[in-house]
Amino acid sequence: MQVPEYLNSSVISNAGSQIQTKSKHVFFQCILKLTTTLSLKSIIMNELKFLYQLPFPQIQEYDLQPGEQIKKPSTNQIQKILNLQRLIKLNEKIVFTFRIVSEPSLLHLFDSNGCTLLHSAALNERNGTFKILLIKRIDYKKTYNEGRTILDIAIKQKNQILIDYIYQIKRKGLKELHSNNQIILNRISQNLKIIYLQVEPLEST
Repeated sequence: MQVPEYLNSSVISNAGSQIQTKSKHVFFQCILKLTTTLSLKSIIMNELKFLYQLPFPQIQEYDLQPGEQIKKPSTNQIQKILNLQRLIKLNEKIVFTFRIVSEPSLLHLFDSNGCTLLHSAALNERNGTFKILLIKRIDYKKTYNEGRTILDIAIKQKNQILIDYIYQIKRKGLKELHSNNQIILNRISQNLKIIYLQVEPLEST
């Protein structure tokens, strides 16, 4: 029996070669995507180290007037802030930062005790998280249901680094903090969106 022309060895060989080439192409695309993601995560972590770092403390006595009380949150709000509080406790900087930069409304959440994310950062002694929340302009003067401020928490826990940082903010304001760090945070935000939302990178100008 004669083999049809379209099934001769040359055609079959070429088809196999094309399949093999396509498989290699898909494989290398996956490797490139993984390498890009890992590279971006490394860049993000290096920049987060800078944003999450507070200056060394200077021992002094401080005072801060308490802010207004916070109303009770909804069940949905409580669940959201519990998830964020878990990230703060575990010190999951990349995921936590992505959540707050991609959904800014989360910054205004508080739990059933009236604790904001800033209170949670202070209670868990996550000083870097405290700083990045301030860069996102969260209110540091609020009290929770026990009437304690961030400064009250820092003093009770003898967290001198945070005590000193709050004093510097009270004395200098937040303008310098925002201006020095917002550009870096914007760049981190874009890289996080590339990883988690698969958006296209911005073209460099």
